Amino acid sequence: MKALHPLRLLCMGVLAATAVPALADSVAQTTPSTQAWSNVGQISVNDDWSAVPGITGYLGDISAASTTGVDPRTLLPDYVAGPVLSAVDVLANQTNTNLATGGVAEFDSLTDPVVAIQGSGTADAPHLLLFVDMTNRQNLRVRYNLRDLDGSADDAIQQVALHYRVGASGSFTNVAAAYVADATTAGAATQVTAVDVTLPVDANATPLVVLRIMTTNAVGNDEWVGVDDIQLTADGTGGLPIINISDLPLPEGNSVGNTTAFAFNVSLTAPAPAGGVQFNASSSDGTATVAGADYNALNAVGVSIPEGQSSTTVTVNVIQDLSGETNETFNLALSAISNALAGDTQAVGTIQNDDPVEIFQIQGSGNTSPMVGSTVTTNDNSVTALAHD
Repeated sequence: MKALHPLRLLCMGVLAATAVPALADSVAQTTPSTQAWSNVGQISVNDDWSAVPGITGYLGDISAASTTGVDPRTLLPDYVAGPVLSAVDVLANQTNTNLATGGVAEFDSLTDPVVAIQGSGTADAPHLLLFVDMTNRQNLRVRYNLRDLDGSADDAIQQVALHYRVGASGSFTNVAAAYVADATTAGAATQVTAVDVTLPVDANATPLVVLRIMTTNAVGNDEWVGVDDIQLTADGTGGLPIINISDLPLPEGNSVGNTTAFAFNVSLTAPAPAGGVQFNASSSDGTATVAGADYNALNAVGVSIPEGQSSTTVTVNVIQDLSGETNETFNLALSAISNALAGDTQAVGTIQNDDPVEIFQIQGSGNTSPMVGSTVTTNDNSVTALAHD
């Protein structure tokens, strides 16, 4: 059991003084859905989950009197809707994995960034809620890795449980096969415990399934447990496959007058049934634009995956040039799908710059280079400054 840390008190005081609202995202996500926390920009402000699709963290402040060693498998009421209200919670941009606050925190300075949960005297049952749309889906498979982040001598028994609920209200059901009796060890932050379960049939074919990953306030000094590499997958109902399209990053090419074929992979979770699968595919601008001669617009109608086959490609032609610039993106969306169920139907094409840039382009005019995240090659020159008395 760790007492409430001054940092938590400070954050709570600032929130109370400035009336900053806690922000959450409870929009149910279709499968397949993944979250590996590699995009550290999704969480940058305390208690703000608005940029994290379908996931929200809660402090788990559910008891007036502090208790320790409670089995999370037994804590099945809804602690968000009441009668006991748990606060939306995340400490953003943390660096110290020995932090004693409890609750939910994002550790973005690690080699492998992660969001983690830890019990404390205030955080009785910190947890993550994940919202899943199972319309036309069955056999929801839930996978994630529990990572011990605390390399200190602390050796609490850090239990972690998975609960689920069908619909937006009511109590949860414990998933027995997902229970981890102790997700941490003392003296090394190396333990990784894989969880891989398929939910019961009552989670099939429903517009909302809520998953809850929870730890509790342990006896002794609690340890941070990362909840990482989340994967939510399901099958299509009625024997229909699910159609998905993958993102695609490629170098632009630098032969003026030519194009680079961005061939996006469109795949099915099972071979196409009788009559094949049909869909439309259309592009739209991102930072790359048709008007800016970055790529040729695509509006493909009646693309087909023949019966018995499981994939095809959809090609967008990117226009090559010699202009050094930042990486640019455009979008590709599937629509009017027949004989298959929609999975991930939105893809991003990333045009990777492969032309040399000038030093002043890399430097930019502000405190941060406009080319952060891009791979660049410079011309053979240097920056000089002339000063006059």
